[in-house]
Amino acid sequence: VAIKLLAVSLDSNDSDMIQRFFAEAQITASLKHPNTIRVFDFGQTEGGALYIAMELLNGKPLADHLDDRAEHDQVLTEEEAIQIGVQTLRSLAEAHMANLVHRDLKPHNIFLHEVVGDDTVVKVLDFGIAKKLGSNMTGTGKAFGTPSYMSPEQAQNRPLDHRSDLYSLGCVLYQCLAGVPPFEGDNPLAV
Repeated sequence: VAIKLLAVSLDSNDSDMIQRFFAEAQITASLKHPNTIRVFDFGQTEGGALYIAMELLNGKPLADHLDDRAEHDQVLTEEEAIQIGVQTLRSLAEAHMANLVHRDLKPHNIFLHEVVGDDTVVKVLDFGIAKKLGSNMTGTGKAFGTPSYMSPEQAQNRPLDHRSDLYSLGCVLYQCLAGVPPFEGDNPLAV
């Protein structure tokens, strides 16, 4: 297993951070699709550290794979991009059927898991800022996500649904084939 830790003081007043951590654990633990990272256990230690025990993966994030290709002035082939897209969509389909929106789909959160003697398996990671439709867990007035991959409505902190994740995946696939994100800028607001 891999252990994700978040150190917090037992007398910490950051209940929002603790709530988000447990929400990520509960959300991810409820998802069982083979293209989604598996969570086995989560909780808080006596010392106050929050932990999630999850599937240990072998390979690298798509972001690193794209960087490796860029060093050789290469991009992914259409077939490679399609394989990544299809497997990512399978993970998202389960989340969307559970009324969850990932809200931070990007190459860093798509992992290329190497399986000995078999094809690479795409794993969607980090449902840490996922939102259950109809909830307001993350508060108002806050835009969560990574600007280069955020849908316009997400960047404007407007109501979201599963289509926002599809927009983000479109941005990822564009980067797979073009070598750069579709939109870039000097700062998040410019993007």
